[in-house]
Amino acid sequence: MTSYGTTPDEVLATVEAQAEAAVERMHRASAFRESLDSVRGHGRCGATTAVVDASGLLVSVDFAGEARAGGTAAKTELMAAVYAAQRDVHDQVTTRARETWGVGDPMVDRLDAELSARFSGAGLVPESPTGGRAQ
Repeated sequence: MTSYGTTPDEVLATVEAQAEAAVERMHRASAFRESLDSVRGHGRCGATTAVVDASGLLVSVDFAGEARAGGTAAKTELMAAVYAAQRDVHDQVTTRARETWGVGDPMVDRLDAELSARFSGAGLVPESPTGGRAQ
């Protein structure tokens, strides 16, 4: 619990310090949010590369090598690449949050939990068609 002081001047100084800290935290949050616009997660499985934005939405996919005829193998490869890209975004965003607010800050913990829930499929990446787990 915060001690506000015993005199009016001490109470005022405490409240002013808390207000300044809140404004600083707001500026850090704004800068953090703006920095997320440039975050892109990249994932690869076999010849398939996926790119997702900071929210984990697919923004680009590339099927390198031979043309894909579709089917189960292409779907599995695509999903594995997307999940890998989402894991990459999760790592980038939580790293930026730790840099902004510090390790152990409740904001970082909440963000990490939210991203873990949003990208829950990332832990269920199927085996890639070429063997092994998606990268």
